[in-house]
Amino acid sequence: MTTNGQMKVADLVTESKFANVLNIDYFNDMQSIIAGDIYESNVNMVVSAPTGSGKTIVMELAILRAASKAVNPNDVKIIYVAPNKALCQQKVAEWTASFGSLNMT
Repeated sequence: MTTNGQMKVADLVTESKFANVLNIDYFNDMQSIIAGDIYESNVNMVVSAPTGSGKTIVMELAILRAASKAVNPNDVKIIYVAPNKALCQQKVAEWTASFGSLNMT
C-alpha cells in the first residue's frame, strides 16, 4: 500500500500476466477497499459507486480471479450488462484486446 491507502496491483495480483491485463499500477481508494475481497474470495458483491469511480476495474479483477482458478481460461463465462449497446460494444473491443493476452475471447 501507499501512504494514501491505495493498493498496488502487483501486491494483490502477483502473476504479471494477470496484472498486466488491468493496465494500471495502483487501485484507487474505492478499489483498494474491496480488491482483496474480489480477488481472494468467492463472495458475491454489488458495487454501487458513481460513474467514473472504477467499477469496471473491479469487475475485470473478478474476471481475472475466475481465469486464474480455471483449468482453461476460455471456460470462464462472464455476463456484462450495460445501459446501452454502444457501451457494450466498446467494452467488448477493449476486453478482446486486454484479455486476448490470456487467450480469452
